[in-house]
Amino acid sequence: MNAFIAVLQNNMRRALVHKGRMIVTFVLITGAILGAIFFNTRAEVAGHIALVTQNADVYPGNPALRVTTVQNAPPLSELVSGAFDAVVTDLGNGTYEIMSIKGAELEEALALLLEHPGDESAPDDGDRKIGASIFGFLLMFILMQGMTWMYLFAEDKEKRLMGRVAASPVPFTGYLCAHGLFSFAFMLIPAVTILYAVKWILNVDIGLGFLQYVLLLSLLCAFSTALALFLNAFIRKSDSANMAGSATVVLTSVLSGSFYSFEKGNAVLETAIKVLPQKALLTLANGMESDASFRALAPHAAYVLILTIALLVLAVSKTKRENVMSR
Repeated sequence: MNAFIAVLQNNMRRALVHKGRMIVTFVLITGAILGAIFFNTRAEVAGHIALVTQNADVYPGNPALRVTTVQNAPPLSELVSGAFDAVVTDLGNGTYEIMSIKGAELEEALALLLEHPGDESAPDDGDRKIGASIFGFLLMFILMQGMTWMYLFAEDKEKRLMGRVAASPVPFTGYLCAHGLFSFAFMLIPAVTILYAVKWILNVDIGLGFLQYVLLLSLLCAFSTALALFLNAFIRKSDSANMAGSATVVLTSVLSGSFYSFEKGNAVLETAIKVLPQKALLTLANGMESDASFRALAPHAAYVLILTIALLVLAVSKTKRENVMSR
């Protein structure tokens, strides 16, 4: 236990040398939470469409839609970035062609609003609420921070300090657990603290309760720690592990629907997305906010937990085999 605490204290002293990492962590988490609140609030007010028409007066207007009139269709990147919910092309005689990456449900809702301008109900681009939206925005950033805070483990590995630890009386498993707990705490504590500081300062609804956020973020931080430890254990260079991890996290998080859903209408993509742990975490968050039963939520939590344990076991086994059993 003394060795475990000593490793944690040493990691804290080493982390304080790189204060920039802490500042970036706080800025990213705060930005993610504020972004989720902003975009979720905007989505409740209206859908934002780009109306492609040569005659702006042809559209009677609808209070539930925010319309930007353009003469040429904007590029697909405008939809991907969230600048527009859909591109609507005026075909004349009161008919429109609608294109959106947010699924057929939103397109149908927009079609109804265009056909019935007096209807003031805003289109629904999904059933995700504010709590699940905030968690979705945090998801990618916290997974990337796992790679950031595991840099002390990677540094020890590259400098061959683990061999010295293995040769000392310090329990090697305790040494690895201390690295994992350090990374876990440096992700979880700032996220929960900033989340509730934003709630208190802005007096906004953040959807989920304190305990629910702690449970969700704990599971996310544990998976992030396991993934980072796994990549650093199996990839020799820390820079390569960081790049591989960051690229994988960004791609899989976006595909899983951290910001919006890609899967509707594509059976192959939908099947592939279902195996992503981020998808299970998002489903878990959405279910918690919708008061789903424990039986409905348990499989998703168990799936992420099993993946986390599997990654930890593989990472610890690989590291111990290289530094303990080889001696």
